[in-house]
Amino acid sequence: MESIFINYRRSDNAAGYSRSMAQALRKEFGDDQVFRDIKGIPPGEDFPTVIANKVANCKVMLVLIGTQWSKLTDSNGQRRLDNPHDWVRKEIAAALKRDILVIPVLLCGATIPTVADLPHDLDALASRNAFVMSDDDWEHDLAQLVAALREYLDLPTSASATGSDANKLFEQLAGAVRQIPHAASRPKRPGLLLRIFSGLMGYVRTLVIIAIIVWIAYTQNDKFAAGVDRFFARSAEMLQRLIS
Repeated sequence: MESIFINYRRSDNAAGYSRSMAQALRKEFGDDQVFRDIKGIPPGEDFPTVIANKVANCKVMLVLIGTQWSKLTDSNGQRRLDNPHDWVRKEIAAALKRDILVIPVLLCGATIPTVADLPHDLDALASRNAFVMSDDDWEHDLAQLVAALREYLDLPTSASATGSDANKLFEQLAGAVRQIPHAASRPKRPGLLLRIFSGLMGYVRTLVIIAIIVWIAYTQNDKFAAGVDRFFARSAEMLQRLIS
């Protein structure tokens, strides 16, 4: 069962933020630890039942709040938060009633709603310590949020595990490379063949080390990986044009 429930309102420009946050948290903690309704509910499942079950079993709820969060209205002009059947309101109310950790996440310069802005069953949200996410420092702020959640939930870190495995593999490969004899360590025997062999071993060592570094960077750095993917995609496109 997911430990982290992401509550958001699509019409508050929070859908993109919630998607980015969910992707980062799933990468950090694993897919099975983060719930966001679009990806978390299979087709054909009963929406109210699934939502109620997820809220009843999560340990943390992140409430994403944009600048219009408390002001948005429905097609009849009624404020959404004033509707007792509004799903955003129902999810938050259920989490507050369980007295689990509910974190208001403030987006785009939003401020924490006051009690006067909230229906009675959400009054407690006004006193919950909020976490501010800035567009300018999104990655930094997200890293801080991840650290706080990791400490509270005591969850294993998928990214750290991957990094540890990569480091072990690097050490193993580096050890294997070190076993390739240096030219200086081999007996000095004159001859063109020996010089060619020694030179080739030097190139092999260099290529292996470069391949290891690129592989680790590709698996650990999303921007680097995206750049590599774009490079190969463009190269393939250029090659196809040349062939055609």
